[in-house]
Amino acid sequence: MSGSLDLRASCWPLERLDDALVALAERAGLEPSGASSSMPPPPPHPDGPERLRDELGRWLDLRASAMGFEIEALRVPLGALESSLRRLGPALLLITDADGEDAPPRLLALDGRGRLLGPDLRRRKVPAARLAAFLSERLVAPVRDDCERLLDTAMVPPRRRAAARDALIRRRLGGRSLRGIWQLRRPPHAGLGRLLVEDGALRSAGLLLGANALRYVLLLAAWWLIGRSVLEGRSDLGWLSAWALLLVTMVPLQALQSWHNGLLALRLGSVLKRRMLAGALSLDPDELRERGVGRMLAMVIEAEAVEGLALSSGLYAATAFVDLGAAAWVLSKGAGPWVMVAFLLACVVFLVLLGVRYALVRRAWTRERLAMTHALVERMVGHTTRLAQEAPSSWHVREDASTAAYLGRSRALDRSSVALDVFARRGWMLVGVLGLWPALVGGQASTAALAVTFGGLLLARGGFSNLAAGVTDVIDLSIAWREVGPLIRAGARRPVPPRFLRPRHGFEPAGPEARPEAETGTERAPTVIEVRDLSYRYAGRERPALRGVDFELRGGERLLLEGPSGGGKSTFAAVLAGLRRPSAGLLLLSGLDAPTHGEQGWRERVAAAPQFHLNHILTNTFAFNLLMGRRWPPTQADLQLAEQLCGELGLGPLLERMPAGMQQNVGETGWQLSHGERSRVFLARALLQGAELVILDESFAALDPDNQALALRCAFEHAPTLLVIAHP
Repeated sequence: MSGSLDLRASCWPLERLDDALVALAERAGLEPSGASSSMPPPPPHPDGPERLRDELGRWLDLRASAMGFEIEALRVPLGALESSLRRLGPALLLITDADGEDAPPRLLALDGRGRLLGPDLRRRKVPAARLAAFLSERLVAPVRDDCERLLDTAMVPPRRRAAARDALIRRRLGGRSLRGIWQLRRPPHAGLGRLLVEDGALRSAGLLLGANALRYVLLLAAWWLIGRSVLEGRSDLGWLSAWALLLVTMVPLQALQSWHNGLLALRLGSVLKRRMLAGALSLDPDELRERGVGRMLAMVIEAEAVEGLALSSGLYAATAFVDLGAAAWVLSKGAGPWVMVAFLLACVVFLVLLGVRYALVRRAWTRERLAMTHALVERMVGHTTRLAQEAPSSWHVREDASTAAYLGRSRALDRSSVALDVFARRGWMLVGVLGLWPALVGGQASTAALAVTFGGLLLARGGFSNLAAGVTDVIDLSIAWREVGPLIRAGARRPVPPRFLRPRHGFEPAGPEARPEAETGTERAPTVIEVRDLSYRYAGRERPALRGVDFELRGGERLLLEGPSGGGKSTFAAVLAGLRRPSAGLLLLSGLDAPTHGEQGWRERVAAAPQFHLNHILTNTFAFNLLMGRRWPPTQADLQLAEQLCGELGLGPLLERMPAGMQQNVGETGWQLSHGERSRVFLARALLQGAELVILDESFAALDPDNQALALRCAFEHAPTLLVIAHP
C-alpha cells in the first residue's frame, strides 16, 4: 500500500499538465521554446476516459509542436508493459480510475531512466514491475477475482499461487493494450548530429572504434611477442601463454565490435529513415509533379543505398586510418624507416587520385542508371498508350540507345573500379618491396628489422584494402546523398507551429438539425473562411493562376464553385486547404491567419478531397484508408462511425463482399476498388476527419446518378460547412 501511496505522490494533477510537459522536456534536453505561453488542458470529458485520452493526445501534439518537439502516442501490450517501461522515456502516463470511478485523472512523468518526476520536481526511482502493476491495475482488477476463484477450485499450493495467478491474468489479458502513454522525442527536422546523439548512434560508433583500436593494439602486441620469441630462439611456456592470452582476448573484442556494428546500423538507419520520411511528407506538390514517378522511384532506390553506405563507408574509412596509422608506426621501427613511410604516404595519395577518377566515372554512370529507371517507369505507366499509338518498329529504339549508353558507362566504371582494387591489393606490396630493396641488397638491416618491416607491409596491405573500400563507399554515398538531397532538405524544414491552441470537436454522426445554420433570424453565422484580394503564382510562370480573389464562406453554408478547365478551381481549393501558400492577399480561417493556426491546426480544420488523380488508396486495410485523417490506431467508436458512413454512401454491399470487412487489405496489391467506390472512400475519408470545412474537388464525377445522390445527401448531412468544386 505504501508503494501505491508513493506513486500517487508523484502524480501530476491534470490542471498542471502544461507544467509537467515543460519540466519533462527540459529534463530531457529537448529545449522547449515558447514555454511561457500556455493553454489550460482540456477538462475531464463527461463521456469517459476514452474521450479524455483523445483530447489530451491532440492537446499534447499541438503543444509539443508549438514548443519544438514531438509527442508520439503509444499503445503498449500488457504482456510487454514492464519491459517497455524499462526503456521508455521521457514520457507522460495517464492515470484514470486508480482510486475508483470518481477519482480525478492524473499523470505520471517518466524521465527515461526509470525515475518519476514529481510535481515538486524531485526524481524518484521506481521499479518497472511496480510501475507496470500500478498502470495496469484498472484492467487487471476485474479479472483478478475470477483467477483467484479458479485457483481455489484447482487447489493450487500457496508457493505456486502467485506465479499461476500472474500467468492466468496474462493469458486473459494477452490481447489487451494500455493506451494513454505519450513519449517525447526530438523532431526529425532537428540537426542530424543531435538526433544521432539522442538515439545513441554516436555512442555505439565510439565504442565500435574503440574496440577496433584496442583489437589492433592486442594484435600488434601478439605479433611482437611471437616475433621476439622466434627471433631470440626462445620458446618457453610463459611467452607462448602470453601470446595465446592476447589472441583469446581479441575474441570478446571482436564480438563487442560486431554487436555495436549492428546497433549502429539500426540506430543510423532509424534516424535517416525518420528524416527521409519526414522529407517525403514535406515535399512541395509542384516538386513532386516536376520530378515524375520514375525519378521519385530512383530517389527511393538511392535512399536505400544511403543507409547502408553511411555505415559501411565510415567503418571502412575509420578502420583504414587505424590500419595505416599502425602500419606507419611499425614501418618506422623497421628497416629503411623513412623511405618506407614516405612510400606509404605516396601510395595513399595515389589511391586517393584513383578515387577521384572513380568518382567522375561513377557520377556519370549513376546519372545514366537513374535516367533509365525514370524512363522505364514512365513507359510502364504508359504501356497501354504505347501499344495503341506507337508504331511497333519504334518500340525499342530509345531503349536500345539508352542501353548502349549505359553499357559504355558500365565498362568505364568497371575499369576504374578494377584499377582501384588491384592497386590496393597488389600495388602496395610491389611498391613496398621496391622500397625495401636497398636495405636487402646493402645487407645493413638486421633480421629483426626486416621482419618488422615485412609485418608493417602486411598490416598496410589490409589498410589499403579497407581504404579502397572506404573511398568507393564514400564516393557512392556522396553521389547517392546528392540524389536524395531533396528528401533530406525537405525533412529539415520545420513546420509552422500554432501560435495558440483552441479546442476542436471531432465529427459525430448528426442530422441536419445539428448543423450550424448560415443565418438564424437576423443573426448571421460566423465566418469560417475569408479571402481578400488573394493571388497565387506557380513557380516559373509569369501569369498568376489566381488574381484578386475575394471570397467568404460562413458556417453551415453549402457552396458550389463552377468554372472551366484550367480556370484555377483546384488551385484555389489547394490554397484554402493549406496545401499551397498564397503569393499575396489575405486568407483567414475563423478570423485567424495560417501562421496563427499552424500547418497542423489549419489542416485539422479544413479537410479536402482532391481530384481523383491526386487522391490515392494506400496499400493497407480499408479501415486505415477511411480513418487515416482522423486517428490511427482507431477506437471501436471510430470503426463503428466509419461503417455507418459507408452504409450511408452505399458501400455496405462492398463491405459484405470483402472477406475481412473493414480489415480487408485494399490498394494495388489488395482488393481492387472501382472508380466509384474509390470516390466514395475519398469522400468518407474527408468527412471522417471532423473538420469545420470540407472541400470536395470533382468528387462526384465518377459516380452514377443514384450514388451521386447518396453521396451528396451524406455530404450535406455531415459536413458542417461544405464547398463543392465541379465543371459546369
